[in-house]
Amino acid sequence: YEVLKAVVRTKGLFSVEMLSREMEDRSEFVVSRSTLFNTLELLTDAQLVIKHSVSRTAMYENNASQTPMACLVCQKCGKIEKWDDKDTNTLLASIHVRHFNVRQQILYLHGTCRKCANKSKNKKKK
Repeated sequence: YEVLKAVVRTKGLFSVEMLSREMEDRSEFVVSRSTLFNTLELLTDAQLVIKHSVSRTAMYENNASQTPMACLVCQKCGKIEKWDDKDTNTLLASIHVRHFNVRQQILYLHGTCRKCANKSKNKKKK
């Protein structure tokens, strides 16, 4: 229950390390990384948490709203960021696949974030 409380308090995407640090900083119930991983898997199975495993580190998110979403994934640094675009979210919500029960509409767009693109540009200039 302590892990679930910490997840609910956390806004946006988080990793196991971030959740562990947040729980330690609050001087709350301290749990091992394996307990966090196992609990997050249980919460994912119960559809209370979304697991984004498209980069080097799995990122998690509270699944309270279950609304369609788009995520931007940087292929250089692995950063995952939610992209809030009304038109894209409306399009995702309207998708219905015949003979398939869609539980969650999530679109992943892979590319390079601004920070990594600027680093690449600066290297080319040198």
